[in-house]
Amino acid sequence: MRKIFLLLFCFSAMAARAQQAQPDTVKVGIYITSIHDIDFKQKEFSINLWLWLKYKNRAFDFLHNLEVPQAKSVSMSFAVVDSSKEELYMQMKLQCVMKDSWRISNFPFDKQKLRLSIENSQFDSRSLVFKEDTVGNHYDPRFTLSGWQIDSCRIVNGIKKYETGFGDESLAKPHTEYSNFRVQVSIHRDATGLFWKMFLGMYLAFLISYVCFYIHAD
Repeated sequence: MRKIFLLLFCFSAMAARAQQAQPDTVKVGIYITSIHDIDFKQKEFSINLWLWLKYKNRAFDFLHNLEVPQAKSVSMSFAVVDSSKEELYMQMKLQCVMKDSWRISNFPFDKQKLRLSIENSQFDSRSLVFKEDTVGNHYDPRFTLSGWQIDSCRIVNGIKKYETGFGDESLAKPHTEYSNFRVQVSIHRDATGLFWKMFLGMYLAFLISYVCFYIHAD
């Protein structure tokens, strides 16, 4: 009987530890208001967006610990925090200049993927995981991207692995993992008008040259 009680105690202790080890969830939503200044030479683009986060752990200070990897610059023009309920609600407006790589082998009929992701620089995936808010649209269908058409906007969550401990000597090996929230906007170039602008003159010159062979000198 004593052994049975001991086993039950061990199992309950293990279950309690497993529950304590579960990371807190942060629900994230995004609404893109504009994308502009796509620059193939500098390999960058600008994006304006609304970002909101819902979570219970008030130690997550996203106002100061929001990380946007691959961003050349990030500015926050507006932020509001509602802490009146058990679940904290935070909303902010961001302007980001993102660095990205481009595939232009099919120019002018190329397709591109514009990527953006966020992380919390203070808490790794053992303490925090993101969950996407899929309700509603993720971008304003009224805004136009000059010279491009938007095909889709996809949001997912995942884990970003870093082969470094960032100076944490308590780690057994230099490896850390952070939860991230990723946005991918797929676009294709509106190439019909561009194609004729580039090649119409060449075709006309070829046609004129061809007709000249049928002009008689007399």
